[in-house]
Amino acid sequence: NFRCSINNDQFEEIIVYNNIVHHIYVDQKSDLKFYSALENIASCLPNVFLARKREDVVYASFSRLQADLNCMEELLQHRVKWKYLINLCGQDFPLKTNREIVTQLRSNYPYNHIESVVPAWYKMKRYIEKFEVEKGKGEYDKTMKRTGEKKSGPPANMTIFSGSAYLAATRDFIDWALNNETIKSIFEWSRDTYSPDEMIWASIIRMKGAPGFFRPDPKWDVSDNQVRFKPENNYSK
Repeated sequence: NFRCSINNDQFEEIIVYNNIVHHIYVDQKSDLKFYSALENIASCLPNVFLARKREDVVYASFSRLQADLNCMEELLQHRVKWKYLINLCGQDFPLKTNREIVTQLRSNYPYNHIESVVPAWYKMKRYIEKFEVEKGKGEYDKTMKRTGEKKSGPPANMTIFSGSAYLAATRDFIDWALNNETIKSIFEWSRDTYSPDEMIWASIIRMKGAPGFFRPDPKWDVSDNQVRFKPENNYSK
């Protein structure tokens, strides 16, 4: 998801390694000139390409997760057989060099960096009631609206956990998530929930059979700081 511009030196520093694939998702609502500019840049670089299947993303709706799933499908088909996928938001920028990132991921292989914690009660409301997209105001022309209708429980009696939409996951995990029939049914079940992307990965990583599976343990209930540093996570002066 690419929203803000960076200078040429920064961009060149990011893309110098051909064994690292950079997949850029541009929302369907984005200005055509912006998309064309990125398309021109990507056409000059062998390891950079734009998402072919784009969504009209509505904040906190399934379309946000669908955009990620589209990118993951396209990356699985790429000629480079990458081992880890890291998804970033439009404002993210690497604080480590490519070499440092690769070294860290190699030391962690075959496990994933996926935030997964027991959800607070107010977050559980997102997944026990149905939501729908409605016309909004201001910056967002569409928003999510609670319908008041109760949802059935998730397939496979999955336990719901909460986490981040952003992750560092192995190729095996991504391939399993996109092609396992049970997980597909969980994706479908989540279509009328609020922010399914902040629940899906946190929950399915806890399921037996998930590549890089960790047994549920309070010691593992941690944030995603290993993958992403956010200024609001820094409580020092």
